[in-house]
Amino acid sequence: MKKALIVSPHPDDETLAMGGTILKLKKNNWEVHLLELSFGEKAFLNGYSEEAIKEIRKREIISACREYGVDNLIFGGLPDTKINFENTYSLVKKVIEEIKPDRIYIPSNPEVHQDHLLSAHGAKLAALQQGVKEIFSYEPITLLEECNYYEDISQFLERKLEISKIFKSQMEKYYLDENWIKARAICRGREIKKKAAEGFRVIKMVS
Repeated sequence: MKKALIVSPHPDDETLAMGGTILKLKKNNWEVHLLELSFGEKAFLNGYSEEAIKEIRKREIISACREYGVDNLIFGGLPDTKINFENTYSLVKKVIEEIKPDRIYIPSNPEVHQDHLLSAHGAKLAALQQGVKEIFSYEPITLLEECNYYEDISQFLERKLEISKIFKSQMEKYYLDENWIKARAICRGREIKKKAAEGFRVIKMVS
């Protein structure tokens, strides 16, 4: 059984960027490990403390992982909005040593969120130094970038949309709007003449 490790700065990043791909990996009998670097506790929710937000977002990602069938959910516990190169590198390196993934998915660079940008650098270096054979970066959730690898998620789009609704605490964010998620998937699908797709960049692939 092949192993995939997904590095996500905050709960919901993995769903927005590659929820359909997670479903596809599981259908194809991959063992999927998800590393949530932070709990996303700095996300503003009126009337809630950071500790309360942390618990809410933790429950949401646990529920989402249950729906995906994720084999292993790892909480990194890094401070939201203060994720940096050093702490990401150390954490991802440790997890790679333990899991020994065949493939790793990491945040993209460029990015407009500092947690995504800095974790992308740290995770990439850790994966390269640890000799992971396949390293992919997933698209930013607020931008469209040039892709050189696509996953056809036509049969998984509706399920991805259902799972995205688990993240109720973040529903005021435009990028969790069902129409936004669907539009991105359709856009990428058109590029490969499919109903829906998710785009990636291949950083390294060893055949």
